[in-house]
Amino acid sequence: MKKVPNLRFKEFSGEWESNKIEKICDIITDYVAAGSFENIRNSVTYYNSENFAQLVRTIDLKSNFNNKDFIFVDEKAYNFLYRVNLNEDSIILPNIGANIGESYYVEPEKLPSENNVLGPNAILLRSEINNTKYIYYLFNTKAFHKQLVQIIGASGQPKFNKTELKQMKFYVPTIEEQEKIASFFSLIDKKIELQTEKVEELKNYKKGLMQKIFSQELRFKDENGKKYPEWEEKKLENIVEFFKGNGLSKSDLSDNEDIPCVLYGELFTQYDEVINVVKSRCLKDQGFKSEKYDVLMPTSDVTPEGLATASCILVDDVCLGGDINVLRPKKYINGIFLSYQINHFKSLIIRKVSGTTIKHIYVKDIKDIKYNIPCEKEQIKITDLLIQIDNKIKFESLKVESYNKLKKGLLQQMFI
Repeated sequence: MKKVPNLRFKEFSGEWESNKIEKICDIITDYVAAGSFENIRNSVTYYNSENFAQLVRTIDLKSNFNNKDFIFVDEKAYNFLYRVNLNEDSIILPNIGANIGESYYVEPEKLPSENNVLGPNAILLRSEINNTKYIYYLFNTKAFHKQLVQIIGASGQPKFNKTELKQMKFYVPTIEEQEKIASFFSLIDKKIELQTEKVEELKNYKKGLMQKIFSQELRFKDENGKKYPEWEEKKLENIVEFFKGNGLSKSDLSDNEDIPCVLYGELFTQYDEVINVVKSRCLKDQGFKSEKYDVLMPTSDVTPEGLATASCILVDDVCLGGDINVLRPKKYINGIFLSYQINHFKSLIIRKVSGTTIKHIYVKDIKDIKYNIPCEKEQIKITDLLIQIDNKIKFESLKVESYNKLKKGLLQQMFI
């Protein structure tokens, strides 16, 4: 087997050495069984206190500590569950659950509290002889995940333990080359982090702007600098006609067809407020057809939030599948404006949702919802501004995708 990577910094040469994980780094602790954790639930609280140690969960790492509802544990729980503080640069590797195998690099100075302990269902690793951050990037490679899949297997609940982890083998270079590689990927990660923050700032700006617009704190003027007429409160049934999609399922989809279609599930997974390009194609021309500026809303989902989703389609004659409410705006209503307004006032829809496991929204329940509607010209000015911001968000989001794609490709080339 080749013992050097395809892509390498020119100042380094020689073959990399193969070793088991247990020789490459220190496996500090194994996960604690969920049952053990349940036994001391009374020792856990959801507020910040100087007398408590913060429980670092994998969900906190995934959200980069953006969730402020931190969990803290008292001394009893601390002594029972956790044998080490996160007081050194470390790697946390979830070994059970939805994010199994995703690695997280933890720097103590970035943690919200100085007294941090590791939650259950994760393995903690660090190295005294190798570069810990290099190992973190190693855990992001295809080579690592390929071996991990073999350990996890396909049956039962996916999981692995530290004994299995110890036996995994990888090629590693000298410490000097490790440091160079880790520094290089850290720069890429910094670009991704800054670009992601830029996208989030734009999203927050859009959210705040929509609040000002739909509360009428911010108003637009005509070309002569005069205010537009006051907004009028109208019931939804007075500004749209209601229809329903039908006749499509996932089995009708095909990449080789040219008939555009939209399925209800795509409305909360694939599309935002405006649908410019239809992504799916179906086998036959069937079902209810769209008209430009129709507003599409799913009629069923597992969460109420999924039902409080509206997308204005700008393409005629698209096949619309079942479980889609079609709101066809009347002449003086801009469908894009209505889509933004419905999404902004999600609570008006959510309170009308019915059902237990599967949630539903029916026309009879939403037709009486009232919205404040400006004149058509002001609607257009509002939509033009919001579309401009959305386009900026999409443009900056593509940069994040580009950086991630670059990182993924380089990880493939610079590791064995």
